Amino acid sequence: MDKVFPCPVCNAQNFIGEERVAVVDRAPFHCWRCESEISVEWLFGSGDRGTQELERESGNMDEKILVLITVATEDEAERIARALLEDRLIACANIVPKIRSFYRWKGRLCDDQESLMLLKTVRVHFSKIKERVKKLHSYEVPEIISFSLEDGSEAYLKWVEDETRQ
Repeated sequence: MDKVFPCPVCNAQNFIGEERVAVVDRAPFHCWRCESEISVEWLFGSGDRGTQELERESGNMDEKILVLITVATEDEAERIARALLEDRLIACANIVPKIRSFYRWKGRLCDDQESLMLLKTVRVHFSKIKERVKKLHSYEVPEIISFSLEDGSEAYLKWVEDETRQ
């Protein structure tokens, strides 16, 4: 099976064809952008991400997704959105400033005002988005979930793809 994975040095998305996967331990793989050697351990899941996630991402690199993230404040949402846009991990962020969330946390019922982020991107960036958001987010366990976009305006979906090309 073909593999898609980020370079552990420069984070460029790399692709390795099925025919090369079988011989990568005999001929090291190098990042297309920075030419760093990528170890077999990193490639097959001993790095930050496991093989299962790589296989899910490699299924359709350009699949468009919607990512939902709740945050404590509108300012936090704006900070996260700007960081993800600067990294070209998302094409667009919508911020719904005031939502009311009911949930159970550490044994107690909570009723809080939050902001909701709606992010448009491609599947191949989802794991990087999760990593980046976890570093920027104020919550111990942030909500970061994705949904496949089954259909939409072809021009808009192409724009999403173009804006997230790194």
